[in-house]
Amino acid sequence: MKNSSIVRIAAVAGAFGLVLAGATACSGSGGAGQSGDGKLTLTVGNEPPADQKEQRAAFLKQVADFEKQNPDIKIEPSDWTYDGQQFQTQLAGGTLPIVLSAPLTEPPALIANKQAADITDAAKSAGLLDELNPDLVNLVSDGGRVYGVPTWAYALGIAYNRDLFKAAGLDPDAGPASWDDVRSDAKVIKEKTGQAGYAQLAAKNCGGWLLTAMTYSFGGRVVDDSNKKAIFADEPEMGEALQLIHDMKWVDGTLPEQTLYDCENIQPDFAAGKIGMTLKADFIPATQQYGMSPDAFGYAGIPAASDGKHSTLSGGGIAFISPKASEAEIEAGLKYIKFMNLQKYFDEDLAVANAKAAKADNAVYEQPGLAPVSSEQYDTFLGWIEPYSIIPFSNWAPYRESLPGTTLVPEPKYQGQAIYAELDNVIQAVLTDQNADIAKLLKDAQERANALLAAS
Repeated sequence: MKNSSIVRIAAVAGAFGLVLAGATACSGSGGAGQSGDGKLTLTVGNEPPADQKEQRAAFLKQVADFEKQNPDIKIEPSDWTYDGQQFQTQLAGGTLPIVLSAPLTEPPALIANKQAADITDAAKSAGLLDELNPDLVNLVSDGGRVYGVPTWAYALGIAYNRDLFKAAGLDPDAGPASWDDVRSDAKVIKEKTGQAGYAQLAAKNCGGWLLTAMTYSFGGRVVDDSNKKAIFADEPEMGEALQLIHDMKWVDGTLPEQTLYDCENIQPDFAAGKIGMTLKADFIPATQQYGMSPDAFGYAGIPAASDGKHSTLSGGGIAFISPKASEAEIEAGLKYIKFMNLQKYFDEDLAVANAKAAKADNAVYEQPGLAPVSSEQYDTFLGWIEPYSIIPFSNWAPYRESLPGTTLVPEPKYQGQAIYAELDNVIQAVLTDQNADIAKLLKDAQERANALLAAS
């Protein structure tokens, strides 16, 4: 079943983990607030708390820099953050900020319920639409009108150990392109090195999250278009994914004995060269905490289904503006959003300075990935910072090359974590019981998930 909120990526790359720092602003009245000196006042949210001294100081400096560049706008920070359960009440009560932030799953409902201002004309006048990734802009658009600004996004891929690939005689510059490749490469890695060729996570909701991603890559979905009905037992793709996991575990013997990997405890084993491939290994902990050589970390696109098409789980965040905002507030809000969230992609001096500072601390400034800006601008940005990066950008080439034509599918909108928890149980059963009844496991899990969805 197709999900109505998928987007096809034409030619994009960008930033994993870009923080939506302060992409909120308060007014609530619908009229542009004026300070005593005649400046337009925006009260911005997401100010870090006082106990996060360094982050708070960095945030306030960025705010001060914005005010210096925009002397007609005064920023008053607040700690407002998006809460889906309180949002409706705050909007009705007129207490919401003027500039808001939300997960990338929210735009369809926000637009349908008229809870986001139409920013099309102001964004065009500012030249902002020409600078953004058009495929991500589609996620915040309806009927040719734009209702938000994508501020960060990710598209899940597959991590692999380049050293194990070399030791097994596989091409470390290619990585696996399909699930058939994953299975065959895992066999070779096990045979040639004695290490697990592939590892599947199965605990702390990470198992269900990544099974969702795997199901997407097989062309399936986890919930229907309404996001209110679980369908993983009704269609074949999740069953096919689980059967592959079963066969790699019980037929091929290429999975590790550990059956309760989660998003944290897999990192040291991957870094130590005990795992050839996995859907969840991260460069920063693997290299910074567990001593993996940066040259050994490879990243490729999500493995393709049998038809050769790539579909992957995606997520991210947007900034949008209250429908009560005045034209002046919309214009000021867009300036603020761009400065706080996107400026590094357009300012070479800022990008290079940040990259140099990160390198001096032996820290990661940017991982090549999926960006909210245009592919051309992102390529320019990567060119600015590559000489100062501790990441070998060439190791991400298989991932970046896979993005054109990839279908991005968001996480389940409702009860996502509860769904993932149910699916954890399914994966654990498949990994621990050679005779597990996959169809029955999925049917039972779907019934429980639908009971949760109905209750919510």
